Amino acid sequence: MRENIINEVIVAVSFGVLLLLLVNPWNFWMPEVITYASVMALFVLASFFAGLVFKSVSQDEREEAHLLFASRTAYFAGIIVLLIGVSYQAIYNHADPWLAGTLAIMVIVKALSHIWAKWHR
Repeated sequence: MRENIINEVIVAVSFGVLLLLLVNPWNFWMPEVITYASVMALFVLASFFAGLVFKSVSQDEREEAHLLFASRTAYFAGIIVLLIGVSYQAIYNHADPWLAGTLAIMVIVKALSHIWAKWHR
């Protein structure tokens, strides 16, 4: 269990650092080859993180409650960040269709998965 937490933290921190470098907030100059390599590393880290998330299995009700809480918290944080991003862009510029589309897909998939779980459980 402790090893899973350490692995998740390592992958999540690496993922965040790589995203920060790709966003390039300090106007670093990154050669095209390094940018492509960074994007590929981002996909690999995302795959590792998805594997860790889907591999985690709870042993009892308490662990199940912790997993559900973590999932709901992450989903809520994602919705809030995307909502702030879409709102900011709509007010000061034009809303990026990728942000709006991601927000819409998150909400639609959450609703559909909730309906599916109600019907099949």
